[in-house]
Amino acid sequence: MDKSASLAGNAHPRRSTELLGPPLVPSRVAAAQIWTTVVVLGGYGAWGLTNSWYAHAWVPAIGAAASIAAAVGVALRQWWSRPLVLLLGLLFVGAWLYYTWLANAAGFYRGWPLHNVVISLLPGLFFSGIAMFCCYVVAVRLRPSQGRT
Repeated sequence: MDKSASLAGNAHPRRSTELLGPPLVPSRVAAAQIWTTVVVLGGYGAWGLTNSWYAHAWVPAIGAAASIAAAVGVALRQWWSRPLVLLLGLLFVGAWLYYTWLANAAGFYRGWPLHNVVISLLPGLFFSGIAMFCCYVVAVRLRPSQGRT
């Protein structure tokens, strides 16, 4: 329940359809977060396509192309970009957790000092944090332009 609803005597929480409308007051922080998300998704997609091109590995290019499509969708405030970014973030973090678990189950970290394990996990934690930031931005800050197009 938000504060303005309780002040107006309306104790009902926001309806989910209200979240799809344009923001009441566009903020510079929200705009900066949205454009940061566009740059992150576009940069990751361009990097992935470049690597796929040089390695002649086209299956990973699917995720890179989806990332570029998500960047375009976020930039244009399209409704379909929200589930696409959430799916990409979930797949990225899920894959990282799965492969970290596999490495641990195979004994990769056995006998390592704790600080070496932490240093080994930092890049994945950093990139997972970036993925979660993108998910936060599209879930909370992104408002589609004019309805569903």
